[in-house]
Amino acid sequence: MSGLLVAAALAFGAGAALEVTPARTEAAGYAITHSLVVRNLVKNCGKFGDKLPRDPAAALDAWRVKNAEHVLAAESYLVAARIAVEKKGGAQAGEDFHAQTHGLFLEQANRTLNDIFGAAGPQPGICERWIEAIAGGQADLNWQPKYMPLLDELREFERALRPGATGR
Repeated sequence: MSGLLVAAALAFGAGAALEVTPARTEAAGYAITHSLVVRNLVKNCGKFGDKLPRDPAAALDAWRVKNAEHVLAAESYLVAARIAVEKKGGAQAGEDFHAQTHGLFLEQANRTLNDIFGAAGPQPGICERWIEAIAGGQADLNWQPKYMPLLDELREFERALRPGATGR
């Protein structure tokens, strides 16, 4: 819920210093797409939980501890970006922006999952490798380090806007 409050604050002037840019939108898209891939890997591999050395749900919990705040900030940024697009181009422009960005994120996540699982779909050996990677931090957002400065910026900006923030 705080993400929505932050997005509203961004959209209604608190975020004047954080403009919507293609680079920020790309970084936010990466975080959201990556989160979709990780969550769906865990979901698809959950059925093999008793055959895997690590619990998929515990792996996801460990991933979230390290990455969820960046994903939340990315989601907040995209809500604010949509509102900014609406302000400039009208409601339809905002709808189009949302449909285009989220459609792209879903398409990329599905393509990645198809590349990982192949035609055979989820298999215990593939799941074991990926759940191990998720639990061990090899599937964290910093896997693509070029996005981390912008994701850190979005996270810090969002932290500063949270209710009760004290000059972070």
